[in-house]
Amino acid sequence: MRAALLGLLAISAMPSFAGTAAFTVTDDPDLTAAVAEVREQFLATAPFERLNVCLLLPNADGTWRRGQVNGDELSYPASSVKLAYLAAALAWCRENGHSYDFLDEAVRPMIVESDNPATGRVVDAITGAPNIADPTSEEQAAFEQARLYTERFLDSRGLLGHQRISAKTYPSNTSDGPEGAEQLMLSHHGRNAMCPNLAAELMLELAHAAIEPEGNAYALELLSSHARWTNHTPIGFGVPPGSIIRNKGGWAYSDLNDIAQVILPNGREFILAVFSDGYQQETQPAPWANATLGDFVDALIDRVGLREGCPPRVISAMAGFAGPPGDSDRTRHLLSVPEAGRYEVCVRYQESPEAAAAAPFTVEHAEGETVVRISQRQAGNRWVRLGDFEFEAGGGAVMLRQDVSSEGEVLPVDAVMATRWPDRAPTAGTDVTVDNDHVPPHYVEAGTGWGTSPTQGHDNHTYRYAHTGTPSTATWTAPLTEAGEYVVSTHFRAGGNRAARAVFIVEAADGPHEVAIDQRSELEGGEMVWRALGEFA
Repeated sequence: MRAALLGLLAISAMPSFAGTAAFTVTDDPDLTAAVAEVREQFLATAPFERLNVCLLLPNADGTWRRGQVNGDELSYPASSVKLAYLAAALAWCRENGHSYDFLDEAVRPMIVESDNPATGRVVDAITGAPNIADPTSEEQAAFEQARLYTERFLDSRGLLGHQRISAKTYPSNTSDGPEGAEQLMLSHHGRNAMCPNLAAELMLELAHAAIEPEGNAYALELLSSHARWTNHTPIGFGVPPGSIIRNKGGWAYSDLNDIAQVILPNGREFILAVFSDGYQQETQPAPWANATLGDFVDALIDRVGLREGCPPRVISAMAGFAGPPGDSDRTRHLLSVPEAGRYEVCVRYQESPEAAAAAPFTVEHAEGETVVRISQRQAGNRWVRLGDFEFEAGGGAVMLRQDVSSEGEVLPVDAVMATRWPDRAPTAGTDVTVDNDHVPPHYVEAGTGWGTSPTQGHDNHTYRYAHTGTPSTATWTAPLTEAGEYVVSTHFRAGGNRAARAVFIVEAADGPHEVAIDQRSELEGGEMVWRALGEFA
């Protein structure tokens, strides 16, 4: 059974290591100098000190060049180690004659949710060595040898080096912390430690199907689960909208890490591994505790020349405050975007305990005005997303008004940024997703009742809505490449004010089929859900 999915509607001090079993990777002095320059400038104002980096860029002949700073330095990977366990799990499935999703019940939450108990179940399965409460010396030796399965697999591909990758992440499936044989192995072998150079090469092999080619689609599905602007994607806070991100982040204690493949809207690709001490769990809530690497990634994209050809962005950097009510009770940033389209709008400000708890930013867009309230007592000195909005060419503005905020609150604003989403078309095939930001004829609206919610929808984009009683329709057309039976599903945000009977008409080979869906709160208010409409030929 095939599935084609449509966004709102879906039809289902060590030597330097370089090169892998499948790819030639060479150090590029100019690229290293560029990485070092951006790193130095970023750390001059960053609230942390450690930033170990490896950047890989492709050459036309299939080889890769590397720029890195402290790329061989080991540090605690936190949940980024789960990328290695994913690779090892794929190998284990093949070696034992199973399908690549045989361990999906544990592998999927390990990657998608970064779930620690699930990681423990994966480690137990692929090593055949569950924990032993009180092992004999012989049992301990056998246990440790079995638990090195992932290291042996990585070493066979030139991806291990001096790293240590054998321990679970805690709290795990059997205990809140290491006990028994697991505790003894930690004392003998040491806790997990990874370095950016080898981590980047591991992602390179996974992203380009060098590791278990027949399991590549499954691996990429899992690694693509994390949207921008979430705590799962520390690197994602610095890449433009419309980028493809496949990654595994890790955060614990002060460690904030990410290992990612990024494909920008212009088609340029890079592999980036960053290991830092930038996790701000003590001072910022999620996802902002994981957002400290965004400015570094943004500056790196510019410095190495990867942004050319991406959709335009506009930054209005007139700093100011909304003062007391009166003539100066507002600040207004004119965007004057160069071309019409859908733009992601972000603001930047200095956080303060005296700042507004719900600062009212008014976005002036092609469909009217939308007020988005955010707390300026957190997430300062970084870009904060207001939402996605349609602008006409030359239009767009963001206003901050004191007279609609609480009396006495300070409303700082440093800059506003608008970045155009690329004009997107769905990828043709037998598994197709059509979203509401795809261009005609794939997504077409009719009627006057449509609006855009700044709340995140499918794939971190906005979602569109129409009020009941308005003559409004939306049509999703999937570019299917083969005839056959397909599962058709719809994606929406459920809620108490949604339609009790939203009508979808599926145009199939034997004619139209009408299917009604209840979108109200019994589907868990506020949750994004997929709902199957049925199977159609």
